Formats: sequence, C-alpha cells, structure tokens
Amino acid sequence: MAKFKAAEAVESLEFDFETVGNGAKGVIPEPSTGLVNGFMKNMKDLVREASNLSRQAKGLQELDEDALEGDLLEKHMAQIDEFSAEADKFQDKSVEYLAILCGAEWNEEAEHYEGGSPSLEDLRSLPYRHLQAFSMWLMGEIRPKKEQPAGKH
Repeated sequence: MAKFKAAEAVESLEFDFETVGNGAKGVIPEPSTGLVNGFMKNMKDLVREASNLSRQAKGLQELDEDALEGDLLEKHMAQIDEFSAEADKFQDKSVEYLAILCGAEWNEEAEHYEGGSPSLEDLRSLPYRHLQAFSMWLMGEIRPKKEQPAGKH
C-alpha cells in the first residue's frame, strides 16, 4: 500500500553560517503556507517599488551635465541622496521579510523582531554576497518544484 511520509518527502531547511557573519547554524522552522504567501507578496511589492524608484533614478542619468549648475545641481544631488536612502530601506525590508519567513516575530513592546532561525541579527551579520546566496537558496527551496511530484526520487 502506498504511504505518504512527510518527513521523507521534504528535507529540513538547514543553514550554516559558521565561517561568515556571526557564525549561526541551525534549522529553519518549516514555514506555513501563510508565511510563504506573505513573503512572496511582500517581495513582489518591494520589487515593484524598487522598479519605480529605478525609473525615477534613470531620469536623473539622462540629464544634460552641462546644464547642471547651482540650485539645479543641489536639487538633483538631494534626489540622489534620497534614492540611496530608499535603496537602503529596500535592502533592510527584504532582510526583515526573510527573517519573518524564518520565524522571527515582531515584539510590540520592544519594537523589534525577535526569534527566528536564523534571526534577523544573524541575517544582518552576513556579508552581501552570502546574504544574497542564502536568500536565493531559501526561495528556491520554498517554491514548488514544477518538474516533479513531491516525494523521494
């Protein structure tokens, strides 16, 4: 008789940052469907916002450099600073969304995220390329595989 064994159908989500960041190591709690759907929606919204910001920044690149003097130059420098600050906010939000997916929860009293495996602090400690690689790996693991049904092969 056929039998579905959940523990055999899906591997645990283990991470190992021993040689980078703060050296955290552990298992990511299996995210619920709601967490995965929320993460995907939040990331799509973030990408949409970043895309709009990118279009605005591209407009600055197309300016005639010879015409940039005095007040106009100051105005555009302030816009560039604003775009840089917004880009930093996008990065911070994406790391927060990743931490929530990994089990972090907002503590209203302390006004920060707590828990998670890895925690928000663990993720923030990672160098840029490691953080990007981890994020892509985790997204690949939670995305349904279209090429094969669930189970061991």
